[in-house]
Amino acid sequence: MLNIRLATEQDRDGIWNIFHAVIAQGDTYAFDPKMSREEALAYWFRPDTRTYVAEQDRQIVGTYILKANQPASALTSLMPPLWSRKTRADWE
Repeated sequence: MLNIRLATEQDRDGIWNIFHAVIAQGDTYAFDPKMSREEALAYWFRPDTRTYVAEQDRQIVGTYILKANQPASALTSLMPPLWSRKTRADWE
């Protein structure tokens, strides 16, 4: 069963593994493929975001963030979720 919940500090390794695998090729998101773990997690866990993970069998299989689209307004944007390749392929 897939469980979606707020991310915690203990989820950082799982989030980094997915984040790095997704951006490493440089063809999916507008992040520098050479972005460091520290930079990526600082972005993903910024104080002005809500970070979520998708968990299956106690493994982090996806992550996404909610953040203000226009900081001066109430608009919120959803960063497209990042999924582990194994899980994404299972759903296609």
